[in-house]
Amino acid sequence: GEDHTVTPTSAVTFGIGERSYEPNFYSQTMGLAWRKLAYACNDFITIPLVLLPSVVIIGAASVYQARVFSNDDLITDLITSVMFLAGYLGAPGLIAEFIVKERN
Repeated sequence: GEDHTVTPTSAVTFGIGERSYEPNFYSQTMGLAWRKLAYACNDFITIPLVLLPSVVIIGAASVYQARVFSNDDLITDLITSVMFLAGYLGAPGLIAEFIVKERN
């Protein structure tokens, strides 16, 4: 048989050559975001879907601060919430579009 008494074990290799590529939520999210951003720079349809949530956030904050629609706090809160909801409705489609195109 073979003599493994001199074979280095993981305790004495000091991690040289060992790499751990375990995917986690953060790395997958960042990878998807960077791929989507690179894809959006070359696709005219996707650019509005990327910019829409940012524009809606700025608009909703302005509407909330200036009390454009009403001076009542409840009405202003509801309108701001609906604006946020409308801005982010396209986000799942934005993510799913790339995954579907990648699989086909």
